[in-house]
Amino acid sequence: MRRPTLFAGSMPRRVLPGKRQLGVLQMLLMAAALMSAVALVWLAQGMRGTQHKIQLPHDAAAAHGFGLQGSSMAARSLEFPLWWHAPFVSQSGLGAEAIMMVESLIATRQMRPDDIYITHSGDAFDHGVLKSFSPATRNMLAHRQHPQQVADEWLNTLFAAQKDTQLQRLADMHDTRKTIAVCHNWFDCWRRAGEMPSDMPGCPCPLSRNRTAFTVARTMFETAGLPAHLADHVKAMDEVWVPTQFNKETFTAAGVDPAKIRVVPEAIDTDVWDPARHSPVNLSRLGLVQATGPTAGPNSTLPAAGMMRG
Repeated sequence: MRRPTLFAGSMPRRVLPGKRQLGVLQMLLMAAALMSAVALVWLAQGMRGTQHKIQLPHDAAAAHGFGLQGSSMAARSLEFPLWWHAPFVSQSGLGAEAIMMVESLIATRQMRPDDIYITHSGDAFDHGVLKSFSPATRNMLAHRQHPQQVADEWLNTLFAAQKDTQLQRLADMHDTRKTIAVCHNWFDCWRRAGEMPSDMPGCPCPLSRNRTAFTVARTMFETAGLPAHLADHVKAMDEVWVPTQFNKETFTAAGVDPAKIRVVPEAIDTDVWDPARHSPVNLSRLGLVQATGPTAGPNSTLPAAGMMRG
């Protein structure tokens, strides 16, 4: 598949060599606040279920903080906006990571808010989690929702009034650009030829083939091997972002083309996770913990302190 460039207009349409891309990544990783901008730097350089609607009062100050009211932005308009599918409003770690990435891309002016759409996808919507978010995060989620809330395949299963409402929302959408879909959720949510689409909220990813030019999976798998059926889902994507070299090696061993794998490390908030502000945890007090994997067995329990010693 041809790899589309992100930038429209007179921007150069060139693909940078892999080593130079890696160099850009290493420089960006020096600043944790810019960590999640790496993925879009790669894209800019290297790329030629029923949904819940979040209804929140508009917080002008918070919205302005994320550029939602036309604040001066350094980023250029994109030829292909991002359509980010993730369990944003759930207790999932994938959702927390997705929020961090999207917020960082906007806050660091790597992207314009108008070039990012989001869809809660892959897990149940948790209103308690929504209440825990900052006003800025809630406003970002409320303002950047993609109008499509139901997969193409499920439209005809809706009641007439629901279907008409969904189609009208799409007709009223002024942005007609095709998107780069980021599937930041579990493997089974991703589209795969010959497989019945998942009916989890916001699935399958992307919700619409017709509105998508390119698909990217953000995922990970913590064991020493990737099961065949999960590898098949990865192969169906145009590109996959994993957090570690370990994941790249295990995905490659499972038959995924290494050319489509990008290592995009995870970031931490150094203001919160500052070793100087906390005391070490005495792991021996935790007792037995569940351990999985080929060396421990599927249902083994090991002392926590012993696990940490290896």
